[in-house]
Amino acid sequence: MQQKVFLFLVLLVTSSALLLFPAADMAHNAGAAVTHQFALSGISTVNSIDANRVGRLFDTSNPTLNAYANPNTSGVTFRTSWADVEPEDGKFDFSKIETVFANAEKNGKWVELILIPGFGTPAWAMQGVQTVQFAIPYGPGSGTGTLRPLPVPWDSIYLSRWFTFVKVIGQRYAGRSSFRKIAAAGPTSVSAEMSLPNSPNDISQWESAGYTSQKYIDAWRQTFSVYASAFPHQYFSLALFPGLPIPDRSQETYTREQVINLGLQYPSQFALEEDGLSADSSNKNYGYRVVRDHSGQVATGFMMNTSATQRSAQMGADGDPPLALRKSIDKGMEPNSTGQHVNFLEIYEPDVTAQDMQPVLRYGASLFGY
Repeated sequence: MQQKVFLFLVLLVTSSALLLFPAADMAHNAGAAVTHQFALSGISTVNSIDANRVGRLFDTSNPTLNAYANPNTSGVTFRTSWADVEPEDGKFDFSKIETVFANAEKNGKWVELILIPGFGTPAWAMQGVQTVQFAIPYGPGSGTGTLRPLPVPWDSIYLSRWFTFVKVIGQRYAGRSSFRKIAAAGPTSVSAEMSLPNSPNDISQWESAGYTSQKYIDAWRQTFSVYASAFPHQYFSLALFPGLPIPDRSQETYTREQVINLGLQYPSQFALEEDGLSADSSNKNYGYRVVRDHSGQVATGFMMNTSATQRSAQMGADGDPPLALRKSIDKGMEPNSTGQHVNFLEIYEPDVTAQDMQPVLRYGASLFGY
């Protein structure tokens, strides 16, 4: 009789714990990866943030070639800068983000946000912050040689202001079931990738500014803690890039490994990705290899290197954009040694809205079981 009563009490306590603490939280506390209630899976459309390449993400007039309505995609990845959303201290413009969520939800798509500080930091948030002047190394604004101020990744004032902004985003959007992922950023520069300007002259600048690997790693530790708290129902992703070679090149791999390990402390929320997938990606590429190796352990994925429609040679099939995209999809979906493949692929909007790409997108969707 006593054993039956004891068993009943154990079951009662366990049931109560499940009600009070969702499975994701319990598994997080136990240090084990879990499956989210809302899956992060499939192909996501990545919008353009270059003003000279205006995409169709906000154009809902064409139901066939529309980034939201495309039946072969599962999500929308929206990128914009911190300055675009909070141009003045405490004064926000959520209009673009609201448009993304409204159209995504209307069409049954999940949403990822990539909100970019670094070079995308508003002027007001630069006040009193240690900065270094750099040319933008890639992406929007690159190639001009113009020097722009970049907050150093470890500056406490900069990080505090950025984290305040991140928490505002969390308070506004973390409760939406369509919101599946946000890119972790802060100790970053031109994007949400963990990249910093790294030319020989840039390295000298960083050394003069007092850069150390430990300062950089500590900034990521703070960042992950804030994102995990602000977005309890979402994944936060780390997009890989080599660390700075200070004091020597061994720090390139060491820094990445240390930052990855920090993310792995949040197995139910952490997503690991490599931005730069093409048909030519191989295991010689650190990011490609590491992402594949972690598939099945945490959420993983790839963003394409560029648009195959616009740069087919760069994607692996010069003059044949559909073939370039298909080969790149196949490369990204190769299973690892345990038979696991990545959870998501992020494909640029020009490829999603091109008519001749639709058979390739259908093929890609089929690999995810859609």
